[in-house]
Amino acid sequence: MKIIFLKIALIAGISFGLQFILPWWIIVIVAFAIELLFGGKTSLSFFSGFYGVFIYWFMYAGIIDFQNGFLLSKKIALLFHLPQMPLIVALVTALLGGIIGGMGSLTGNLFRKMFNV
Repeated sequence: MKIIFLKIALIAGISFGLQFILPWWIIVIVAFAIELLFGGKTSLSFFSGFYGVFIYWFMYAGIIDFQNGFLLSKKIALLFHLPQMPLIVALVTALLGGIIGGMGSLTGNLFRKMFNV
């Protein structure tokens, strides 16, 4: 059980560090690499990537949104016909990032099992 929390923390932390110098999709590579390194149950591998990226992107979107006075989230909510609540836009952003991170993590786990790394 401790290993999943370690993987979540590593995915969130490394993604945070690398997204300042690399594109947004580095989260997939980070989740893939962490899961390839640590392995584990296939059923839990998706959730480690999902929660790692979800937590990071939710916090990051909230901080950026707070800094600009919730302007961008209100305009995006208007564009996508969402309720004009900044929290909803941050949750949708984090959900999309979490799914992408979860798929990267699941791919890393299946790659590990396929080649018995």
